[in-house]
Amino acid sequence: MPPIPQEILDGMTELEQQHFEHFRQSYYDAYKKRYGKITPTAEIGITQAALDYIHLWRLQAEQITTGKLVSQARQHPGTGLRAWLQAAGLNEKDMMEPVKQEDEKSANRAALLTLSS
Repeated sequence: MPPIPQEILDGMTELEQQHFEHFRQSYYDAYKKRYGKITPTAEIGITQAALDYIHLWRLQAEQITTGKLVSQARQHPGTGLRAWLQAAGLNEKDMMEPVKQEDEKSANRAALLTLSS
């Protein structure tokens, strides 16, 4: 994984840094397991999702501390987090379905076999 700029990490508490790295590494490993290799755009998406995860964490802590709810659906970090994970194909639903690339290969193979017989 590419390194994170130190100024970003310096802006996080030690606990946030641990959660950020755990989130990033977990999704990085899941992506590699599912797709075999990781693309540069997936790395960017996973890192951005990890940043949104910390942002969501901070927002939730503030809401609990102050007792005030924040509701801005389009700008809410949870919305961004879901979008980044969805773009990387790492939602639970995506993880449960077979990889589409393999399905396409199987379909192509079956079509070629039918043509050759």
